[in-house]
Amino acid sequence: EGCSVLKEFPLFESCAESIIEQTSWLSGLGELTIHYCPNLAISHTLPPSSSVCRLSITGVSTLPDMEGSTNGELEITGYPNPGWDIFSGSLDKPTQPDDNFWSFHHLRALTSLQLKYCLDLFSPDVLAVQAREDMADANFNALPSLKRLWISDCGITGKWLSVMLRHAPALEELHLVGCNQISGLLMGETESRSLSHTPTPRASSASNPDGASSSTSKGLLRIPSNLIPCLKKIDIERCGELTFQGDKECFSGFASLEKLTIWRCPKLMSSLVHKYENSDQRNGRWLLPHSLVKLCISYYSSEALQPCFLEDRNCLKKLHIGDGPSLKSLQLHSCTALEELVVASWASLRVPEGNFTCLKKLVLKSNSGLKSLQLDSCTALEEMTIERCKTLPTLEGNFTSL
Repeated sequence: EGCSVLKEFPLFESCAESIIEQTSWLSGLGELTIHYCPNLAISHTLPPSSSVCRLSITGVSTLPDMEGSTNGELEITGYPNPGWDIFSGSLDKPTQPDDNFWSFHHLRALTSLQLKYCLDLFSPDVLAVQAREDMADANFNALPSLKRLWISDCGITGKWLSVMLRHAPALEELHLVGCNQISGLLMGETESRSLSHTPTPRASSASNPDGASSSTSKGLLRIPSNLIPCLKKIDIERCGELTFQGDKECFSGFASLEKLTIWRCPKLMSSLVHKYENSDQRNGRWLLPHSLVKLCISYYSSEALQPCFLEDRNCLKKLHIGDGPSLKSLQLHSCTALEELVVASWASLRVPEGNFTCLKKLVLKSNSGLKSLQLDSCTALEEMTIERCKTLPTLEGNFTSL
């Protein structure tokens, strides 16, 4: 650690002359730690051994910070530490990791992958040639064990992420935070051609693995059909350009989805909800999977919202909504199993409507338009918080359960 003058480390080199099997000297390495060696150049694939159970790299100018563990978790962070540029000594002229530092063959045991602030990690100039060819091969699964994928503040486009998802058939959790290069969302594979006939990302532009030239095509994220019944958690936050481009059944097909978060994505929220000019009763209808247990949304710009389900019975127990200055009508009659309701910062909302016999927790904050609150049906209520609701004069109901 802290080897500021170390520039080369021969153990990372190929040792074909010394070892008959032509394997690395580190083929049996179980733990690798490299901390604060800013001048160290690593020209071979990391990790150098398939048996590495713990990986910790930080402060190496040619690599992002990396943390890996024996339980299959890997976190890659490209954001420079204070006073430190993780990619180069200059923010104006960043360098990229060498082609050989990354190998998708080493990802097959991963169960959790987090990518943060890796702006250029998925450009063809960074990905090794073999990795690019493998990702375009329909018979190759780069991430067969992956269950959790977290991508935050990266430059990845919808096209590249679509390719990644095709290589993660066991994925259960998808987290997208601050991915503004993803502009469209579709459920299910709609392309007629198979992946095996798709041009390799190597022959395409840096952010467009299918070789299309339009920005719409580059930004479109397609969630493969085989993942729709498997995903249990979807978290989409701060993706300001993202819109839904399919039919209005959208998330209702996710038969195993338990938690859905759409936070600070105003275009996405508007594109998911039904709007009818001649039918106020149907305005705001949003079709959701009956398996959903928790729903968190914000930045909703329409006047009405009605969560709905394909079946009469549903599992929705927790609903958190915030930041909707235009919302006037919140219809929760379909949410018959609701136990927790949090409503914050809805300036025009008068009163939430629904059957709240199962409600145990109610939180209302900064709802300046709230005129009244009927709590007679809240017979199971155990916890209630009301803050900064200046227009609410009185509360009506039986509070013996509190």
